[in-house]
Amino acid sequence: MDINQFKQKFINEAETLLVNFDNALLSLEKNKDSQSVNEAFRVMHTIKGASGMFGFEKIVEITHELESVYDLIRDNQLSISSALIELSFTAIDHIRALLIDESFKNEINIARHRILLESIYNFKGISYLDTKNKNKIIENQDTNRKATWNILFYPNDELIKRSINIIYIFQDLLALGEYKIEYPQLIIIQ
Repeated sequence: MDINQFKQKFINEAETLLVNFDNALLSLEKNKDSQSVNEAFRVMHTIKGASGMFGFEKIVEITHELESVYDLIRDNQLSISSALIELSFTAIDHIRALLIDESFKNEINIARHRILLESIYNFKGISYLDTKNKNKIIENQDTNRKATWNILFYPNDELIKRSINIIYIFQDLLALGEYKIEYPQLIIIQ
């Protein structure tokens, strides 16, 4: 089996997952139940991981951001609204379009991608600014408040097996403010 066959299999599986997401959203419109929220999160997480393996970076970007919104809902930091459900349906249509527009050259997809990202960031209370050189994320919070967090990260082989791309962790950290990476001194006991 060549890479194109694997890619086509991913596209078929992504379509099935998007149908599951559609169904979860229809359920959320009626009940706002945690099972449907978890399903929406799971679908975005699964599509994100597989998209990265096949070079669908714009799908990774959208699913990562939408996944983070549903994670906030799971943590009771955000609630389900009709606007979020509508945005999610729009994201599903956009992901379907990106599965066809793999090279991301369609002008409608390019414009819709930016609008979707802006809308998703708004749900998270973050403003999205697009400049010529790069995208910048600026928090809409009091800049005088500062907190310092020390995060210890010990990756293992499971990250590679599950095709987890940790670059998105750093993008999320950047959205929160400055960060720096330090490598601890290893102590070897003989």
